[in-house]
Amino acid sequence: MSMARFRNILPAALLAAVALQVGSFIAVHSNVYDEAAYIGAGVSYLKTGGLRMDMSEHPPLMKYLIGLSSLAAAPLWRPDSQALKDNDSYRLGLELLYGDPKGPERLLSFARLPSLFLSLGLALMVFSWARRWYGELGGIFALAAYAFEPNLLAHSGLATMDLALACFLFGAFHFLVLWDETRRSGYLACCGIFAGAAVSVKLPGIIFFGWLLLFLSFPWRRHPRKILLAAAVMGISLLVLLAAYAFDLRAFRDMSILRFFQVFLPHTRNAFYGFLHGHARIGGFWDYYPTAFAIKMTLPFLILTAWAALSDGDRRKKALLLMPSLSFFAFCCAARYQNGFRYASPILPFLCVFIGSLADKTSLRRRIAAAALIALGAVESLRVCPHYLEYFNQLAGGPSNGYHWLVATDLDWGQDYPALSRFIKKNGSPETIAALVGNADRDLYLGPHQDLIEDPLQPDLYFRHINSPNPKKEWLLLSATFLQGYGLGNPDAFAWLRTRKPVAQIAYQTFIYDVTDDPQSHARFADFYAQRGLAAFAAREKLRSRMRP
Repeated sequence: MSMARFRNILPAALLAAVALQVGSFIAVHSNVYDEAAYIGAGVSYLKTGGLRMDMSEHPPLMKYLIGLSSLAAAPLWRPDSQALKDNDSYRLGLELLYGDPKGPERLLSFARLPSLFLSLGLALMVFSWARRWYGELGGIFALAAYAFEPNLLAHSGLATMDLALACFLFGAFHFLVLWDETRRSGYLACCGIFAGAAVSVKLPGIIFFGWLLLFLSFPWRRHPRKILLAAAVMGISLLVLLAAYAFDLRAFRDMSILRFFQVFLPHTRNAFYGFLHGHARIGGFWDYYPTAFAIKMTLPFLILTAWAALSDGDRRKKALLLMPSLSFFAFCCAARYQNGFRYASPILPFLCVFIGSLADKTSLRRRIAAAALIALGAVESLRVCPHYLEYFNQLAGGPSNGYHWLVATDLDWGQDYPALSRFIKKNGSPETIAALVGNADRDLYLGPHQDLIEDPLQPDLYFRHINSPNPKKEWLLLSATFLQGYGLGNPDAFAWLRTRKPVAQIAYQTFIYDVTDDPQSHARFADFYAQRGLAAFAAREKLRSRMRP
């Protein structure tokens, strides 16, 4: 096979690797918490023709795409649904997912396809940019870095906003650079379209306009009509944003721009609750995002990024890649809203292009070393397949120890009910007590079970079953997030279990403890129920706490 033909085949193979890995993720995971809301809102927009539901949380573009793809699965639609009348997007999404007699997997897979397609488009843009600047091998290096980056792969398989924001922000800046290099007006129009799409997906897309002003102010390139150029891009973006709202000015008015900027104000930062390295506190941590970056990326990716930063190269190109990535990272740190490293994901495609620079004007030995590191990163990513969301590198002790550092959407978003279900059935289906993150249908995955922790948004879906008085085997199913006390108001709620060896750790983020002959645990459970006013459940646990150990 000729080298030219090999270079043509390799990019296609890397894109196929992205699709296959994301497909493996989609196939085995239940819905994460927010997916239900986006599915419900998106389908409601298309079915009702109105933009009433879930408008204060995020702009509608990605919800449109999720809803459009979901309708291809022909979900069971009930126009008289109470959730629809109440504008409850979470409840409506759950009804659509779990009201289908064929099961939730088909609808969920369709709903996740827009993120996959956007991810493939983003990968192509990464490859195109790196190839244009650093040659064919540079494009391959950048695309390979993208194809085996666990965080990008995880969010490429979810019906959420994060990958779409990364795609549209990167695309907007990519076309801005293309316009600067070619002065073709079509690229400037594409820049405006992508920028408008970024804001129409998620409000942090506004940061692009800061990039635009910085770009037009760069000292090595004078733009005599910079104000006119900026106005043209902003005008196109505004048209895209209004189109996303179907030119409904009332719905557009509900877009909470002021609420978005409040996350930067000192008096509102204390409203947010953060977790890092075994500690939870109101107000978050100044080093949350730097620490998350250090432990959620593969070590080869970190080494390659540092190597590219320290290598000689075109200063202008370095600045054009580092300006958006560093500014967005600083933006995340300043906001101090710490609900997952996923918020910083728009920096990753820029870093992939940056890694592609290692193929430019370097010795053969250095290119081989860079290729070897990229291959090691691929091995590291494939080892955790398909549990990309739960990935942590060796600095954190690997995926099985990630819960010591980060929880919630960095690890435990309710995505692994199918794996938990398979393990329970494989072990004889013991009676279970569930303290699990997520809003997936527990009855579907766990069968009859006794709830310990409820979702305050859906309280009537919980506490509908009490286990038998004297089960032969009884397991506690405990999410890592709750094991660490995050989100419970009491960081020590499950502290007595942290030193115990579990029966199993499912998908790195759900712990199973045998509480069959465990009076201490049942006494604690009785306190949980008593505090919530659940007298029958508390009585059952008090009786269990009096048994002989």
